[in-house]
Parts: sequence; C-alpha cells; structure tokens
Amino acid sequence: MSTTGVQASTGTQASGVKALGEQAFLRLLTTQLQYQDPLKPMDNVQFVTQLAQFSQLEQTTDLKNRMDSSLQYLASLNTYGAAGLLGREVQVSGGGLSLGSERPMTLQYRVAGNARVGIRVTDATGTTVRFIDAGAQAAGAHEAAWDGRDNQGRLLPNGQYTYQVSAVDTAGDPVTSTTFTVGRVTGVSTEGGAVSLTVNGERVAASDVVGIAP
Repeated sequence: MSTTGVQASTGTQASGVKALGEQAFLRLLTTQLQYQDPLKPMDNVQFVTQLAQFSQLEQTTDLKNRMDSSLQYLASLNTYGAAGLLGREVQVSGGGLSLGSERPMTLQYRVAGNARVGIRVTDATGTTVRFIDAGAQAAGAHEAAWDGRDNQGRLLPNGQYTYQVSAVDTAGDPVTSTTFTVGRVTGVSTEGGAVSLTVNGERVAASDVVGIAP
C-alpha cells in the first residue's frame, strides 16, 4: 500500500479530524505496515512523519473536546446566573414596549448633553401613534409617562410598540440619546450558547441588561 494515500488523506490537522479521525488513521497505518513489501519496507522518515501526524491529530481532537466541554460549562454557568433574575425587574437597553393592562408606561432614556427632547412612539408597523414633547432637559437620565393613548387621546390596543428619543441642543444640532426598557423577567433560555431573557413578553439578550432593581 502506498504511503501517499495516508498522507493525502490526513491533510491538515483540521481536515484530518473531520475527514479521517484518529481511529481510522490508526487502522490505515496498521494495515499499511501489515501489507508493505518486505523487500521495500516503509522509509523510517516517512514512518516517523506519519506517527507525528497521528500525534498531532490526536492532540487536536483532544483540544477540541476540551474546548467543547469548557464552552458547555460556561453556558451552564451563564444560564444558572441568569436564572437568578427570574421575577426581578431589570432595565434593558432599547425602546421596545409591550403595552398591556398596566398603564401608564414608563419611558426611560438618557441624553448626553442639555437638549430639547421629543419622544416618538410607533406601533408594530412603524407608524407614529404618539409624540411627546418632553421639553428642555439637562444631561443625564430621565423618564416620561405614556398613558397608552394616541395623539387624539384614543386608547391604543395592547401589543408591541417602540419609542425613540430625539434630542437637539440650542443650536439645533443633535445630541446623543439612548433608550431603556423596564420590565420583569419571566423566563430564561439558552440558544447557541447565548442566554436570553423574557422581559415584558419579549425575548432580549441577557447582555442587553444594563440595570437590576433592588
């Protein structure tokens, strides 16, 4: 049996793990030694090279298994830690709202400098349903109340809404603003190693939590 087949099959360490595997590699090498021509035995250098390839393949497989185990362990720790947030009220980055029976709703935001602030509430289709003029405000964290009504004072149906904050200084130049959503955590889930929370009926990344109520 030619040594070329063994070498070509192993390729790089990564491809060897996927295409061949250490057990198959060992069987192929043993078979090659069993059927080699006694008058033309395998060259020592080639034999040592193939053993080295096998060793590298085994080490790569072992390293991959260890990394997979470590990632699973970290994911378990993250999920366990996030489970401690169940029932807690958290502050999540973003302006998503789930309008329900609890009204008015608190809209929280932060402006980077002194500015005149306006808050625009949109429905699930992106249509503006309410505009709130918050007036002139100093830099820092603020909040506004939304009663769940549109600009004509009509009660809006329960559902998902979003609010955006626009802020400008006295010269009319935009001022950086960020929004936050406050809600209670009712669920924890893990997908692809990432931990998600259910807040106000919406699924949000645990990494988006920026505050936890005492």
